[in-house]
Amino acid sequence: MEAALAVLDAEGLEGVSMRRVAQRLGTGPASLYQHVSNKDELLELVLDRVAGDIEIPEPGTGPDAWQAPLKDLLRSTRRVLGAHQDLAYVTLGRIPTGPNALASAEGMLRILRAGGIPDRVAAYAVDSLALFVASVTYEEAIQGRLIGSMEEAKEYIEGVRTYFAALPADRFPTLVSMADVLTAFDENEDDRFEFALDVQIRGIAALAAEQRS
Repeated sequence: MEAALAVLDAEGLEGVSMRRVAQRLGTGPASLYQHVSNKDELLELVLDRVAGDIEIPEPGTGPDAWQAPLKDLLRSTRRVLGAHQDLAYVTLGRIPTGPNALASAEGMLRILRAGGIPDRVAAYAVDSLALFVASVTYEEAIQGRLIGSMEEAKEYIEGVRTYFAALPADRFPTLVSMADVLTAFDENEDDRFEFALDVQIRGIAALAAEQRS
């Protein structure tokens, strides 16, 4: 797992193969199959190894006290996944069942239940929140690879702003008038993430309140 994680950190998900991991260990690919059945299983193990670094806060007390610890857990998940290139892709389309991933899900459900969120809402919330964080983190990894350095990112965003501002105003009046705010540079994507996170949490709270009424 550590060898595969080192390859992933250096070369991204596409660089991870049984042969490449075996090379790092100074052995042949055949020896790896005594431990894992294929690359997919290896990546799931790597994902669970990384998930062990996620900080899982204790549930709060009070009707709205679930929101702060849940946000902290999701922020930690983003930081942990984001520290390892495009590893977040591995979470998409599958249900992680490793012990560390399960501990994260358990922590999230415990926080929601402690806040009085109905079980059905909590079940959907865990799924949608995990998808939200994984999608955002994976997109950030793609952007980092495609765009490059921070200066290159600023130049790219400025180019988009110029393009939007120069669009035909008769066809795209709203895009033209909002060009500056639509392309405001967010160095770490934190403002964007926090906005979307707040939308998700408020939506869960509203749905829970509807079900309880």
